[in-house]
Amino acid sequence: MARYRLLEKTFINNALHDAGAIVEYDGQPGSTLQPLDVKGKGDIPDGWQDQTGAQRIALARSLGAKKERMSVGEADAWISNEIENRAASKDAKATDESAADDLHHPALQKSSAKNK
Repeated sequence: MARYRLLEKTFINNALHDAGAIVEYDGQPGSTLQPLDVKGKGDIPDGWQDQTGAQRIALARSLGAKKERMSVGEADAWISNEIENRAASKDAKATDESAADDLHHPALQKSSAKNK
């Protein structure tokens, strides 16, 4: 389940929670939920730029934007930044996995054993 901080008093999971509470929730997050982990951030749909301004602001908030009053331009910048951060994180993970695979490669293990 994804973890969220509530931005205002919210009824969720069949209970009323105060603003600032941290909850786990598997449904579609609303504007009162601030994601605390990657699961909570959800997907960024293709063609998000074609959505209405209100939809783009809601998307930015679902991705973790905390600003109470946000313009469409600010929402667009937030979403674009999130896309860049996810791409950089994905590239770093792929590099780490490639390095780990190299450590287990038989030719490299023999080479390492000869150097001991």
